[in-house]
Amino acid sequence: MLLTWSPSLLKGGRLAAEWSHTGRYATDPQNTHFYDGYDVLNLHANYIVRPNVELFGRVVHATNAIYAEVVSHDAAQGQQFTPGTPRTIYAGVTVGR
Repeated sequence: MLLTWSPSLLKGGRLAAEWSHTGRYATDPQNTHFYDGYDVLNLHANYIVRPNVELFGRVVHATNAIYAEVVSHDAAQGQQFTPGTPRTIYAGVTVGR
């Protein structure tokens, strides 16, 4: 789900929140082992300084909760977890012509 808001204060920029949910799923072909799933919240913002200059920022996985992005199970190794991305923050400036 993506929610965006473009207040006039941002001069054409916007604020956005993006929520992604992955529900419970089987981790083996026999459907005997399961992972409960996870939620991820990302935040975005940008501000138009002038027609050719934009400031932007993004927070990926804002809650920083520990989760596994991929989980699988086999008889030899049991449950195997691939950790999800921790909170990551990006910021920058775009300069056009």
